[in-house]
Amino acid sequence: REVQTDREMYEGLLQRLKETDVSAGLKSGNVHVIDRGHVPTLPTSPNVPLYLALGLTFGLVAGVMSAFTVDLIDRTIKTPEDVERDLRLPFLGAIPAFSRAWRQASGGHLMPLNWQPTHALHYLNSPGEAYWESYRALRTSLLFSPENRPHSLLITSSLPGEGKSTTTVNTAIALAQTGARTLILELDLRRPKLADLFDLKTDRGMSRYLAGQSALHTQIHQT
Repeated sequence: REVQTDREMYEGLLQRLKETDVSAGLKSGNVHVIDRGHVPTLPTSPNVPLYLALGLTFGLVAGVMSAFTVDLIDRTIKTPEDVERDLRLPFLGAIPAFSRAWRQASGGHLMPLNWQPTHALHYLNSPGEAYWESYRALRTSLLFSPENRPHSLLITSSLPGEGKSTTTVNTAIALAQTGARTLILELDLRRPKLADLFDLKTDRGMSRYLAGQSALHTQIHQT
C-alpha cells in the first residue's frame, strides 16, 4: 500500500511538473517585436536649441532687470535735469570737454592771453567755436539770472585738475567782452596758476593782502 501511494504521489507530481513546463514555455514564447531599435544620430541630451533659447530668454530678462536696478541705485549726475532735481540748484550751463589737439594749440583758452590792443581781435580756429558758444550760454545764464544779477562768482571743484583755472579765465574773457569790468582773484594759495597763465610777476597777490601787508588795490595786475 505504501508503494502504491508513493507511486500515485510521484505520478501526480510528475504530471504537475510537465504542466508547469508547458505553461512556462507558452508564456515565454508570447513575445513579438513591435518596433526594432535604431542607433540615434543625435544625443538625447543636452538639447542644444532648447537650451540656447532658454539661455537667451533668461539672459535678456536678467539684463533688463540689471539695467533697471543699476539705474535705480545710480545717484551720479549726468544731465541738467539731474542737477536741478538732486542738488536743487539752477543749471547755468554745460562746458564740453576740450579736444586734446585744440587744448594743446590754445592752452584751453578762448582767446590768447598775451593779446594786445594793437592786435586785431580774432577768434580762434573753428574747433573752438563750440567752446565759445558754451561759455556764451554760461554768460547769458549769469547775466539773466532769474534772481539778482550776481556781482561775484566763486569757481571751485571737488578735486584738482577739474578745470578751475580754465573755467575762470574763459568765463572772465566772456564777461569782459561785454564791456564789464572783470576782476579775477586767485585764491588757490597752495597751487596758484593764473599768474603763470597771464605771464605775470609773483611779487603781488592775495597772500600779501590777506597777511595785512598791503591794500587790495595795490595787488591788482591789469591785463
